[in-house]
Amino acid sequence: MNVNEIIRNYALKHVGCPYVYGATAAKCTPAYRKARIEQYPDYAASIQKYCPVLSGKQANCSGCKY
Repeated sequence: MNVNEIIRNYALKHVGCPYVYGATAAKCTPAYRKARIEQYPDYAASIQKYCPVLSGKQANCSGCKY
């Protein structure tokens, strides 16, 4: 498999995964989002809004689309 195929397969595997500030490819968790809130305070409201746990909509991450 050449480099282009590896990159293509990686990209296709991640279609539908939301972008979270920082682009570290780390799994989206409430702890990860809290760290991004500290790193990007200007975007804190948006980061929190789209996290069901941090926004108070859910008690845990089960069923979260992110």
